[in-house]
Amino acid sequence: MNRKSLYVSDMDGTLLNSNSVLSQYTTDKLNELIANEGVLFTVATARTPATVVSLMSNIKATVPFIVMTGAALWDSNADSFISVKAMPNDDVRQILEVFERHGINPFVYRRHENTLIVNHVEDLSDKEKEFIEPRIKTKYKRLHLSAKLEADNPDEAVLVFSMGEYGTEESIVAEIKDKNIQCAPACYYDIFDTSQGILDIYAPSTTKAHAIKQLAETLGVERIVVFGDNRNDIPMMKIADHSVAVSNAFDDVKAIADEVIGSNDEDAVVKWIERDVLTSRQ
Repeated sequence: MNRKSLYVSDMDGTLLNSNSVLSQYTTDKLNELIANEGVLFTVATARTPATVVSLMSNIKATVPFIVMTGAALWDSNADSFISVKAMPNDDVRQILEVFERHGINPFVYRRHENTLIVNHVEDLSDKEKEFIEPRIKTKYKRLHLSAKLEADNPDEAVLVFSMGEYGTEESIVAEIKDKNIQCAPACYYDIFDTSQGILDIYAPSTTKAHAIKQLAETLGVERIVVFGDNRNDIPMMKIADHSVAVSNAFDDVKAIADEVIGSNDEDAVVKWIERDVLTSRQ
């Protein structure tokens, strides 16, 4: 029976290949499935519009992109945010105090209309420079440096972000939870170096899973299929009707998935969707 499905893929390590781009095959096949079969496809990613827009520019999307781990939806046709979940400045202040105790300066992302202002102290590490510099060369993101991070700001705080040794990032999460600060922290491995961790902190109940469920309800779909590779994909796998891990996924992700397919370098996601669409016709 042909059921109306929403296909949702993580980007890095899943839809994107090892060069962190969409292959030409995936691009062409996705566009073909969207145009000819009416496939409802989107991405759910920790990335911001600053990189999602360029990476997905050749996809003729009909469904909003889930960006910033579900903190926002991005309409690629209108070139704007649809919705954003923000954190109160009082909560941001408490979060920054925890980082300060651990000797880490995070990035604080604030939304100003359709641009993200990335706040950080002036002393950027080499790794932080390497991370942020390519991402602030678009109209969607700007960097603001100051002597000290301040919580008081009229722009909406959407994300507090840091990168560093995985154990340290986990310790920050533990303290935030111990102090019952109202937010949603998520620590996961850097896919290129598993000794390093990436920490995202959003408003409460912000997850890819929550955003997917809301989007699915809006679209009126009967079935949710998700694809992922990293720990922050596990919540969306748990709420999906069918969850798929790529073969290069972390073991705990593959363990929870309903199915394991080829790697992100084999166009495995789009090939699976094509097979699924063909099967649904029968």
